[in-house]
Amino acid sequence: MAEAAVRCPRCEEPLAELMGPLRRQPDTLWWECGSCGWLGRRRTAPGAALREIRRYEGRDALCPWCGDEGMVVEEGSEGVRSDGVPGRWMTDVCLSCGRVGAWFRGVSGERLPWPSGLGGPR
Repeated sequence: MAEAAVRCPRCEEPLAELMGPLRRQPDTLWWECGSCGWLGRRRTAPGAALREIRRYEGRDALCPWCGDEGMVVEEGSEGVRSDGVPGRWMTDVCLSCGRVGAWFRGVSGERLPWPSGLGGPR
């Protein structure tokens, strides 16, 4: 028996699968609604929930790796960095090349640099 189409949680139209991020994240399926523009992802693990992601606008939408205008951001869990600063982990993903970058947003909404001496992206 064929699996039912994945439907948009906003407008109930069928979602189209995006293939760009799949190249670098084979454990995650990415979806877009052609009707209302909703974007989301779902891990391939059994019972994983469909989670909404949002597109960046303007210069923020440009991927630093491939230059395409396909950058999106997903809010992660709230937490505390290893230096004690509270906030929320965020994930940037390019829908074209699939590259991923993580960063930390402070409680005031600002993008915080990686604490010195604690590593982070290179």
